[in-house]
Amino acid sequence: MDYKGILFPVALFLVAFYVWTLPIQESRLPFGEGDAAWHFGVGDFISSQDKTIDRLPPYIGYWYYLFNPVLGPFALEYPPSNHVNYAFMQAFGGDRFASVYIFKAITSFLGVFSVYFLVSRLYGSIAGFAAGLGLSFSSREITTYLWGQQPTLLSVVIVPVVLYSFFMYLSSVFEGKPRNVYLYVTSLLLASQYLLHIQGVLVSVFVMGIFAVAMVLKYKRVPFRSISLVHLGICLLMLGAVVLPFLMIYFGPESDLADRGSFSRLFSWTIDPKLQSGAYPDSFFSFSSNYGVFLLPFIMAGVVFLLVRRKDQDVLMLSWILAIYVILHFDVFFGASIVRVARMLIAEPQLFFALSAIGAVGLAGMVRVPGIDRAVLRLVFSSVLVLLIIFTIGISSFGFLKSAYASDMRVSDAELEASSWISSNLPEDAVIYNVGTITYPKMRFMHVVSGRFTNNKDSGFSFGNVSLVPTHYLFDYSDVSRFKGFEGRVEQMKAFEKSINGTVLYDRNGIKIFEVKNV
Repeated sequence: MDYKGILFPVALFLVAFYVWTLPIQESRLPFGEGDAAWHFGVGDFISSQDKTIDRLPPYIGYWYYLFNPVLGPFALEYPPSNHVNYAFMQAFGGDRFASVYIFKAITSFLGVFSVYFLVSRLYGSIAGFAAGLGLSFSSREITTYLWGQQPTLLSVVIVPVVLYSFFMYLSSVFEGKPRNVYLYVTSLLLASQYLLHIQGVLVSVFVMGIFAVAMVLKYKRVPFRSISLVHLGICLLMLGAVVLPFLMIYFGPESDLADRGSFSRLFSWTIDPKLQSGAYPDSFFSFSSNYGVFLLPFIMAGVVFLLVRRKDQDVLMLSWILAIYVILHFDVFFGASIVRVARMLIAEPQLFFALSAIGAVGLAGMVRVPGIDRAVLRLVFSSVLVLLIIFTIGISSFGFLKSAYASDMRVSDAELEASSWISSNLPEDAVIYNVGTITYPKMRFMHVVSGRFTNNKDSGFSFGNVSLVPTHYLFDYSDVSRFKGFEGRVEQMKAFEKSINGTVLYDRNGIKIFEVKNV
């Protein structure tokens, strides 16, 4: 038995699990941005109903009321897969928050094993371990996980496995001995990506398409005789059965197209942070912040190795490079929103860490030392890469995750207690005006835990042709008191509270809830 086939995956899991669950180890209170609250809220609602849903509850649907002009108000915005999984975690995990967040952490870092699987199968287990370890510390993936955009991240996690399956199928077709089982596996994997988020499917399809063209050019023929139209037709029907029921979820909303990006963008790989100022930190787009400058020589060595050798697996990797380039320039080629293009950057680290690992073993093949076996050199170069990863981006990511969403930046026990009281005591159509909760994400977690629509505007809330008038006011003194410099805001809240014509229903732990009398 190959000990590396057991030791490497176990080591990768232990490292990734420990590092990615650091925010949960620090506190079991939920964390994340508005997206995290939204996705948790849908799963939480499914759990409370003990059944799947085909319409969002109004308190969640009002976030994007009438967002889908084809399916109408409160239509699902994603296939239910992720949210049903969250409900299952609550049912079987025994905890409303921690079980869901542990599940999110594990599924978010599964790309570590996806990359390890692909690279180890094509270039050896040592290279696979180095690539997987690098991805376990990928700050771009970690940031996306912390923010709560897990459906997108999870769909991208599957990409390397899709590519391996399609590689095995297409290689067998060009050999004249088609292994159609891989065609079916590829179809099932694409369907699973689609049920998570369409962005992962786009990555897979572009790589597969470019790879197919590249193989035709390499072999100077199209192997029609080896392609079974029956098997291909069955796979297309399988995909259609999954795609069609949820098609309008993805394409019903208003167009996400924007003005075409500048032609000059084609001469740069990534996105200028100025194009996404305020939406992402500048570090999200920085090569050195995400990989460390040390990785660039290994990546370049990997590209050179692929260009020189050009075996079928090398053609796949080169196709992956070209596909990511095209995807990161969707705004130029197709007029896509730069917001969507920026989100596609999470597909890049899988490629770069894989290339760096291939570069390490490629360098070992270029160096000749008398009396030292090539296998030893591969181990040495890969070990150097692993150590560089651990002592640069590894230490950085550890500190980042350990300090992420410190207690003051999470919804508090007092806020969760008040939200639970609202859920049990206020009518389902209650509209709550929140005064005092500092950050938008915390207010949204209170929103979904309470199951009542909450906002921080001091007047009616308008969504399409629907206007909502506050029926209750929530004064959150517990939050403003946790931060320095908000003394003036506390006084303003107290003055506003005195002007409220209402009855106090809840007064606990620095939080007051009024029922408004003049509505």
